[in-house]
Amino acid sequence: GGSAGAGGGSTDGGACGPGVPVGNHMRTIMSGGAARRFSVHVPPNAAGQPLGLVVGMHGLFESAADFRAYANYDDIGDVRGFIAVYPEGLNSSWNAGSCCSTGGTNDVGFIRDVVAAVQREWCIDPLRIHASGFSNGGMMTHRLACEAADLFASVGAGSGPLMLASCSPARRVPLVHYHGTSDTTVPYNGGSVVLVNFPSVANTMAGWAMRNGCAASPTRRWEDAGVQADAWACDGGADVVLYTLQGGEHFWTPSGVAWIDGGTPNARLGTSRAFVEFFEGHPKR
Repeated sequence: GGSAGAGGGSTDGGACGPGVPVGNHMRTIMSGGAARRFSVHVPPNAAGQPLGLVVGMHGLFESAADFRAYANYDDIGDVRGFIAVYPEGLNSSWNAGSCCSTGGTNDVGFIRDVVAAVQREWCIDPLRIHASGFSNGGMMTHRLACEAADLFASVGAGSGPLMLASCSPARRVPLVHYHGTSDTTVPYNGGSVVLVNFPSVANTMAGWAMRNGCAASPTRRWEDAGVQADAWACDGGADVVLYTLQGGEHFWTPSGVAWIDGGTPNARLGTSRAFVEFFEGHPKR
């Protein structure tokens, strides 16, 4: 039960941490034998209810601060009621499979440690923990859906496909992917770029449709301002949705802020909005 929203409190939120003050916080934890950093943004309405948690992972050669700046989860979370956490990749990368970490870093373990650390300090609704990321961070999001399905209610990947040879989630994870057709860094139709062989978006989505017990092909939900939304009909609400931006390049498409508090939405559906609205509709079942 509870209110709507990525942070809508559930009545079975369980034990909660003491609730460190709202605003911005930087944390360092030990994970996999290394000191790892992440930042947290806590909305002003954090007191008295379990909140959703949205993890946001940066792209290759980016920082957590870079992702934070373009995703705008701080402002969105303030209104929609969720805590945003921004982990820092080791050497500005994530071990998402065949791209892009060379060190064999256990980043799935790190993200699990980050979520556990946030849960110790703040009141988190365990049914509303979501992962998202851009590029290499999007690839990492797919890996978390494969290997941390027990933790994440639903996930959103921007401009980064699944880079694992095999994927066997512990449960069916609702997943949304956003990608531009003119992306030359991580090509929409797949291919080799700088010695990395990327699968096509279609291949990645077909894999998730199969894992989630979905229809073989999607239906076009709508099309507007160059964005196409294709959705697979899936068992038990484990929806798989693809947003394709015609002519879109390798970037996180901005979301106008008007929609956040129910105002008039911008015509072009941005990545953050697509993901947050998907998260709000897909708490853990």
